[in-house]
Amino acid sequence: MDAGRLTPEEAAASPYKNVVLQAVDGEHVPVPVVQPLDLRPGDRLLLCSDGMSDVLPHARIAPLLSGDSRSMAAERLVRAAVDAGTRDNVTVVVADVVDAPAVVGNGLVLGAGADLRNVVDPVAVRPLRSA
Repeated sequence: MDAGRLTPEEAAASPYKNVVLQAVDGEHVPVPVVQPLDLRPGDRLLLCSDGMSDVLPHARIAPLLSGDSRSMAAERLVRAAVDAGTRDNVTVVVADVVDAPAVVGNGLVLGAGADLRNVVDPVAVRPLRSA
């Protein structure tokens, strides 16, 4: 699609759409893909797995992403993906661009990654729907 050889519809139907091009495997150093963005305070970013993006069209994502609370937006998006019948894991990160002092990373692991007992298999919580 980036090169203009496929339409979004053709890419969605391609047998190569889920080919893993890079992975963090502990043996190889992955080369990150950096995409510069022209961001301004008030912009909202969504980083998600294909468990969400494969089942929710962009027109459905935008209204779920809006609102004051990032955590509520993330919850709405995950729930919508599960309700849409995703058969994959769903990961959603919602971030707001703010005009504030820079945050200095300290290497702390936060969220579910800090205690893997918090990671939930959606199949264990909600049965899959047949297509």
